[in-house]
Amino acid sequence: MRRESSIRMTAVHHAQLMEHLFPGDGREAVAIATCGRSQGPERDTLIVQQIEPIPYSVCDRAADFITWPTECIMPLLDRAVQRQLQLVKIHSHPGGFAEFSSQDDRSDRALFPFIANWTGEQISNASAVVLPSGSMFGRAVRSKGDFAPLSCIAVTGDDLSFWYRDSFGAVPEFARRHAQLFGSGTTAKMGRLRIGIVGCSGTGSIVALQLAHLGVAYLVLIDPDRVEEKNLNRIPGATMKDAC
Repeated sequence: MRRESSIRMTAVHHAQLMEHLFPGDGREAVAIATCGRSQGPERDTLIVQQIEPIPYSVCDRAADFITWPTECIMPLLDRAVQRQLQLVKIHSHPGGFAEFSSQDDRSDRALFPFIANWTGEQISNASAVVLPSGSMFGRAVRSKGDFAPLSCIAVTGDDLSFWYRDSFGAVPEFARRHAQLFGSGTTAKMGRLRIGIVGCSGTGSIVALQLAHLGVAYLVLIDPDRVEEKNLNRIPGATMKDAC
């Protein structure tokens, strides 16, 4: 079974992309993100470390395509090899076309085998598109140029943005009252989040309980301490048996 892949970046990185990819002339632009990789039990996550804009001056740019010389990313390839980084090609669709185009397919199938020959065939890189709204979608690109949709692209900052490869399913019955308060979109996103809670006593236990009621998909509870009698009135559901 093929592992899923996702991308995470900060709001600062996203702002850098928006500034470079949408200069106001209605033509496509491109940047390269250098990324570290976090390997989970089911999914690999590319974590953006730096955005490297490809200068407009070296590109052939139009409203619906862009070409650029691969020679300009050779220093990035050397850095990727030295630091065991992955690369993500990120370009814009100024017209708002929310799919990879046939031109994108040809470009990625030419670029990523070249990258793989340089960095190693076992490394999986990615390609992503940014739309004028700021939303993103992407795909992992294997060494031979075959594609696999990214499960999610996430941007973290003052706000949290998540773009998934598929649409949300129906809100579960137990969460319908929450959807009336927070909206079905927010409720559906909660159903896909993995949230870690460090410390599960007076504050953490209440937070965990409320997040579970709100329908969060996964809770990772971290607390090496043991339940003590003095904390029984602070932990929902704890009994004297738990403190023994």
